[in-house]
Amino acid sequence: MKLTTQEQFTSNFELELDINSESNKSKIIKNEINEIEKFLEPKEYPKVDKKYRYANLNLKPNHVFKLSINKNYRNHFINAFHDFNLRNEINENENSDIQVVIVQAREFVKYYNWLTELTSENKNVKIKKSSLTHSQKILALYYLGIDMTKYQNNVQSAKVLASILDLDESNTKDYLTYFDGKKSKVKNKKNIEKISELFNHQDFKSILNKIEEEI
Repeated sequence: MKLTTQEQFTSNFELELDINSESNKSKIIKNEINEIEKFLEPKEYPKVDKKYRYANLNLKPNHVFKLSINKNYRNHFINAFHDFNLRNEINENENSDIQVVIVQAREFVKYYNWLTELTSENKNVKIKKSSLTHSQKILALYYLGIDMTKYQNNVQSAKVLASILDLDESNTKDYLTYFDGKKSKVKNKKNIEKISELFNHQDFKSILNKIEEEI
């Protein structure tokens, strides 16, 4: 049996994280932990009819780690995993094949604990939410030069803006319809004051001048 180290497990998993979006990473980590826990469950090996023996060979595993333990040594592997995970102990065995399985269990524990630490780090990361309301975001884009009100089809404009802002399409259309005027839901005093605070920096002097002109 070829030994797979913790570094190899983590390296392969990091490659998987790199090709996925930030929003999916937490799910992938949790799934990998669940798959490891399933892997550690005792297995039964029923006799399989020869004609079905290779039927599922092309099924793709639902986990990143690649590990195969001989069924004769699975109990040794599972016991060694739990011993090392709970007590940080590993028992030596005179049988060289079993000893490799025990060392493999230790490396797998290190990988498992590394994954659980990743979930803790993700929980501690606080996503800063925007202080701008839906209508204020549209107004901010307007002052940055993205004026969707100049397009006649508010339905299509709303669809584009809603996709960019990741906000509700129906409300976006409503805000474009009542962008300014007496019943303005966007270009009103409260929103303009908020946007003035947002662009209150020398680099945005031209934007501030435009805002002051429209107040």
